[in-house]
Amino acid sequence: MAKDYKHTQFGTFIVVALLVAVGVSVGVFASLDLGWLPIVATSAIFGIVLVLFYSLTATVSQGKLKFWFGVGLISKTYELNQIQSVACAQTSWIYGFGVRWIPGGWLYNVSGTKSVEVVFKNGKKIRIGTDQPEALKQAILEATEGLESAQDYAESSQSEKGMVFGILFLVFLILGLVGGLMVYSEREPVISVTKANLVINSSYGFTLMHKKIKRVELKDSMPKVLRKTNGYNSFTAVKKGRFLLKDLGEGMLFISTNKGPYLHVFWGKTFVIINLKDAAKTRTLYKSLLAKTKK
Repeated sequence: MAKDYKHTQFGTFIVVALLVAVGVSVGVFASLDLGWLPIVATSAIFGIVLVLFYSLTATVSQGKLKFWFGVGLISKTYELNQIQSVACAQTSWIYGFGVRWIPGGWLYNVSGTKSVEVVFKNGKKIRIGTDQPEALKQAILEATEGLESAQDYAESSQSEKGMVFGILFLVFLILGLVGGLMVYSEREPVISVTKANLVINSSYGFTLMHKKIKRVELKDSMPKVLRKTNGYNSFTAVKKGRFLLKDLGEGMLFISTNKGPYLHVFWGKTFVIINLKDAAKTRTLYKSLLAKTKK
């Protein structure tokens, strides 16, 4: 009776590549001062990929060939009695890692170029990346001795399609979440002047009572931004939150473009500078706020 086989290959290449990618991305985002959101989102994506693909485990047991990546969310199981042949194979680096379609079939790999090619009775082929190709091949050969074909492969084929669609769904879900966060952060604030308050609805938004405002000014430019202290600073002109400005000190910014005019509102020892995409709206906001503060 054939012995059960189990072996896990650590995904050295994938892990190192992802860690380097995270380091480079964080460094680039930090140097561009894009805020915390791109850093967190990118790190989260790489972290999920790392958990999913940090290793590849293959087992031959109880009449089945099974293998899974990382924590096991992505796995495959095949009936041994559907296997026609098995052989060690060398896989080119250009095919990459993870789950890949290569000429002739699917590749499942986390590191290196060694693999075992399995050919099924219906003609389908898969390659399983492993640093023990001979051992895995021998385990499959010993376990398939005397087994008879009893089940059609259509079920496994559907499982393979389901796994691919599952991976694609996960990728698009992550991209959708990140894209949604970026769109939300880039969205222009909704600003209104009520009877008693200046209301800014946005991330880092707040409400300011008219009676606390010292002065309101409309300028064609604004002081140079020295650094962000607590806010969002995108690769576009959008800035939201607290920033340190030359000559003015620390205050709030809600900037949508890099063109004037800029509404300066001062109260206490701080300020808020507002700049909307539509210059006419910024001027209208200035007039409305000026009328309220003169009463």
